[in-house]
Amino acid sequence: MNTSHFGNEYGFSLIEVMIALTVFAIGLLAVATLQITSVHGNSLANQMTIASNLAQAEVATLEATVTPSTLTVLTPPSAVPAGKFDADGNVGTFFTRTYTVDSAPTTASRWVTVTVSWSSPVSHQVVYKVLMR
Repeated sequence: MNTSHFGNEYGFSLIEVMIALTVFAIGLLAVATLQITSVHGNSLANQMTIASNLAQAEVATLEATVTPSTLTVLTPPSAVPAGKFDADGNVGTFFTRTYTVDSAPTTASRWVTVTVSWSSPVSHQVVYKVLMR
């Protein structure tokens, strides 16, 4: 007795499996793209944090060394802050830290703008503007 049950067989056809694998592959590619974007975003956030710390350190150094009598003649040194710095503030090759001094509304104060810039591969910068008295 030869009975055939082609019409009543259970399971998946080859086309159904291929469609499921295609949908799964598209989902994996989306997750991989999201992961790459996340890694780049974390790297930029880390660099911005380091740059902010370098700018804050420069502001703190200026606030600690400037007195009311030297404030009116405060000018940026020619070479020291314009060098390249690493993440710890030591002389390196990644971050450039500079500052400018501008007049303020009163003669006993000055606007100090500290800029930390870097390229990775696009140019970025963090700018702090502080009123010193």
